Amino acid sequence: MFKVMITAAAALTTVATASGEPSPAERLETLFDSPPQMRGANAWWHWQGANVTKSGITRDLQSMRDAGLSGATIFNIQDVGWDCEERMSTPLCPGLEYMNDKWWDMVSFAVAEAKRLGLELGLHNCPGYSTSGGPWITPELGMKKLVWAKGDQQPEAKLGFYRDIARVRTKRGVYRFGYTCTGKNTHPSPPDVEAGSLEADKMNAKAVGVHIDNLLNGLAAHGISASCPGLAFILMDSYEAGDASWTDDFAQEFMKRRGYDPVPFLPVIAKLGTDFGEEREERFRRDFERTKNELQTERHYKVFKERLNAAGFKFHLEPYSGPFDSYEASQFCDVPMTEFWVGLPFWAKEPSKGGACWFAGPVARALGRNVTGAESFTGSIRNHAARPQDSARRDVGARREPTFPPPLGAPAARRALAPRLFHGAVGNALRREPDLARAGEGVLPLYPALPGASSGGRNALRRTWPFLQ
Repeated sequence: MFKVMITAAAALTTVATASGEPSPAERLETLFDSPPQMRGANAWWHWQGANVTKSGITRDLQSMRDAGLSGATIFNIQDVGWDCEERMSTPLCPGLEYMNDKWWDMVSFAVAEAKRLGLELGLHNCPGYSTSGGPWITPELGMKKLVWAKGDQQPEAKLGFYRDIARVRTKRGVYRFGYTCTGKNTHPSPPDVEAGSLEADKMNAKAVGVHIDNLLNGLAAHGISASCPGLAFILMDSYEAGDASWTDDFAQEFMKRRGYDPVPFLPVIAKLGTDFGEEREERFRRDFERTKNELQTERHYKVFKERLNAAGFKFHLEPYSGPFDSYEASQFCDVPMTEFWVGLPFWAKEPSKGGACWFAGPVARALGRNVTGAESFTGSIRNHAARPQDSARRDVGARREPTFPPPLGAPAARRALAPRLFHGAVGNALRREPDLARAGEGVLPLYPALPGASSGGRNALRRTWPFLQ
């Protein structure tokens, strides 16, 4: 129906050409039937822990090409699924750790194979799928939060990091205010980094720069550049790093932007008694949040786009769900993205709406972008259960055929969400279909029964890709 609607609309503007050149409507229909690679469907390709092999990379990419996909986005995530409790006891590539030489060798091989097969790859910017950081981020460079204690007591010093701000008098007495690290890690990260992969301070351009340096230097050191076909873009998935309420120069930036000192008002954030009155307190809360929003946008998303574009890479971004203005942040990306889920996401009230289907279209139109992206058909085993009574069974994905749910696809298509990024394809490092009832022999699925993903341990690449065609 969507294609018919577009073709019919284009037919209204058909203009005959004496030279025999295709009319605008004919060109539009040709592009719709055979879209350029950048506008084709893509898969999120989950490499689980150290369970990656070169033969598996080749087979995965070949299956994507044969299904008509234009490429994939590499994520390196945990080696155990949400709905599984058992870890891989014996990884298939011993010694592979996130961003060590073995890891980069696998990425380089994947890029070369993608080039050979005419596919385009992207790479998530950090371990896991949220949000930006890694083992190179120290507590000093990590996300920060306000802390306080009465009198001269020492406020919380998470991970051994604490800095004083000031002592502030309130109705209840004097409080010592400072800030510490939130301790938030990127997630779900591979086992070798999951305990020490801090999220970078998104309000600190230096911290964000350290993270981007680590990524770009790693790419350059292993001969991967945007000038070599294969790797075209860097992705940042939707924000799941939690709140942050301070950074090193927050007070100075607040004064510069809002025109007054925030320190005397810190008890408002702490919900301690003040004499400011409700109106002034509310004004401060708005100014506080606005300053956070601006710093996140300018020092995180803007820095990412500038640095990646300077290196020749496009920046794909899902700019929502965090302590920032989504519309302001979205201007600092090349491809604004959204998402929709199978079933009912935990934040959505109506299944027909999915994640944030409404977002990408208006943003792209406002920014003059002609390409958007949609993380498509995301879900967990509860979203994909064959029957309601199966939803609590941990192993249901291994007991049934995968499904391809169309109800959300149609409204998303009508919102012109293309390319679609199918969530997702679990890296299949084995030549045979693994029986994951025996731990340690295959790739544990994070999302069973998704288009192109391993279905509860059975390789669904060959069984579900045909539905995409």
